[in-house]
Amino acid sequence: YGFLEKVKESDVIYKYPNEWYDYIQEHVLEEVKNNPYYFIQSHAKIKMIDYKKHKFVFVGDANIKLDKEKFTISGNINGEEVFKEVSIATFPMLPFKPGVHFEIQDGMDIYRIILDKSEEVMKWVMSLKALFTLYHSK
Repeated sequence: YGFLEKVKESDVIYKYPNEWYDYIQEHVLEEVKNNPYYFIQSHAKIKMIDYKKHKFVFVGDANIKLDKEKFTISGNINGEEVFKEVSIATFPMLPFKPGVHFEIQDGMDIYRIILDKSEEVMKWVMSLKALFTLYHSK
C-alpha cells in the first residue's frame, strides 16, 4: 500500500523525507569517521557540457573515486585517456538528481557522472558531505 510499518516495536518510522535523510547522513558520517582511509569508487558514463549546443553530451566512460582529498576521474573521455584529480576542499555538496547522476565541476569543465549503479548516487552525495565536514570545513 506504500506505507512503512514497524517490524518490531523499537523500529523508527520517519514521517518526513528530511528525517530519513538526516538518519542516513549520520550513519555515513560515522562510517567515514571510523575509517581514516575511507573511499568510494565506481564505473560511470560521462557527459560534459557542450557550450555550443548548451546541453550535456556523452563523452566517454571512466572510473570515479572519492577519498578525503579529491575526486579521481580516469578513463576515456573525448577519445583520449584521461586522469584527472579534483580537490574537494572547496565544495561541500554536489549537484545531483537522485538515482540518476551527480556533477563534478573543475574550472569550466562540468562532468555529469552517470554511475553504472545509479542507486548509489545518494551514497556519493552523502559521502562527499561527510568527508567535507570532517576534513575541509575548518
